[in-house]
Amino acid sequence: MSDERCPDDEWRTVVRNVPIVSVDLVVRHDGGVVLGRRENAPARGEWFVPGGRVRKDEPLADAVHRVARDDQHAPLRTFEPPFPDFHPYVEAYLRDAGLAE
Repeated sequence: MSDERCPDDEWRTVVRNVPIVSVDLVVRHDGGVVLGRRENAPARGEWFVPGGRVRKDEPLADAVHRVARDDQHAPLRTFEPPFPDFHPYVEAYLRDAGLAE
């Protein structure tokens, strides 16, 4: 997986046409939850839970740990997915796009 970003004009086209998958984390700490001020729209400047986009081909658990590390500068000790049986149906998307039989 690459950390390389696509050019802004291409990214705007993607955002207009494709759902962006993201994760938001509820990090419990000292009887409360971790919040931070958002740096980006929407809700720039508002208090919010840590979150970020899931990268192409990135497993959900890896995305959760990366977002925690990048936003909180600390690893998660545990990860409890809210939907333990979650898995993407990549084949269906490929078939719908005419890229698979």
